[in-house]
Amino acid sequence: LPLASESCRPGSFGFTIQGSLSNEEPGKDIKEMLLNPLTPIQAYGSLENPWRFIRNQLAIQSKKNSN
Repeated sequence: LPLASESCRPGSFGFTIQGSLSNEEPGKDIKEMLLNPLTPIQAYGSLENPWRFIRNQLAIQSKKNSN
């Protein structure tokens, strides 16, 4: 990650779905689950607030410009 302060963020927001995956075509199975309007999708975590996002973007740009 470009910022050490963000090392705890990966995996902190997303969603889960329940279903079975075949060994032959797991990607196809996931796609079918996601396209099925009856598949329950459970979100977890919280979005980054706007101020933290702006701070991180400024820090990343500053790092780019100093290299």
